Amino acid sequence: MLKTKLMDLNINGINKKDETYNLEQLINIKELESTIRKTGFVAPVLVEITQSGFRLLYGFARVNAMLKIGESTIPAVVLEQQLSFQKAFALALQDRMDKGPINPVEVSVIIQRLEAGGVDKNEIVKHFLPEMGYGRNPKVYELHKDLFKLEEPWRQMLNDDQLSLDMAAEIVSAEADVRNAFLEFIKVLRIGKNRQKEFWALVQDIARMENIAIATFLQEPEIQIIVADELLAPAQKSDRIKQLLWEKRYPQYSETENRFKEVLKSVKLPPELVIQHPPFFDGDRYSIMLNISSAEEFQQHLERLQELNEKDVIRKLIDLV
Repeated sequence: MLKTKLMDLNINGINKKDETYNLEQLINIKELESTIRKTGFVAPVLVEITQSGFRLLYGFARVNAMLKIGESTIPAVVLEQQLSFQKAFALALQDRMDKGPINPVEVSVIIQRLEAGGVDKNEIVKHFLPEMGYGRNPKVYELHKDLFKLEEPWRQMLNDDQLSLDMAAEIVSAEADVRNAFLEFIKVLRIGKNRQKEFWALVQDIARMENIAIATFLQEPEIQIIVADELLAPAQKSDRIKQLLWEKRYPQYSETENRFKEVLKSVKLPPELVIQHPPFFDGDRYSIMLNISSAEEFQQHLERLQELNEKDVIRKLIDLV
């Protein structure tokens, strides 16, 4: 059982530069300050005694709020014995958990703080992830561990569910200028989180193939002309840019697909008769789908297909694969 004593602590005696256990970066100080002014109540902070003064284990936001109000003392629970880093951190984490769910960036900050304190990956996965409600899943560790490096706009998108966790874990490995350029790109085009990873993969591949920086590639005229077109809605812009990216990433496929579309366009098939090419033209078999409601309609489609064969259309399609 912890040995503690309750006292009114002089805030100047707290080492405010020591943020070893600070997990309260996202707490709204203004709201907390307003609440304290109205009620006059502040819950005690938890501190331990060190050679450089009192070290906060939790209550960082409360201390900052009291300073803004102009108070010089704060109620504090003082530990009368030194705790191990892990035990002290567990207390700080529990206090943070009591304030509500932890977002992905906070998980990353917690992992960072634990590792800085000498706690290895296995211990984090085994003991601290379950404490945060994630279970003992090493993949959770890998997805979250570097998110603290993200700039604020990325963090906000992640917290607002406008960015997938997978995408966040991938984009964080890029250089800051690349992240900034891609962020502007997806914001202008309003690319939703379900398509962001697809665009990111295409952009990465093309930049690698053309030996050009991603930030430079995104500024190329053929992309910027589409972005700047005021007659196009964001969805139309993203579709056109996606087509452009596909043509650059898969030039042979894109060329073959365009020829396939031209052949079909020239014969004007009815919507009830659909001819599909092999996926990525990787194969030698086409699929034909008929939408019929009578034997007569079936016969009409067969006659139409026979007509296409006689006009050499089928051979032209077969020659594409």
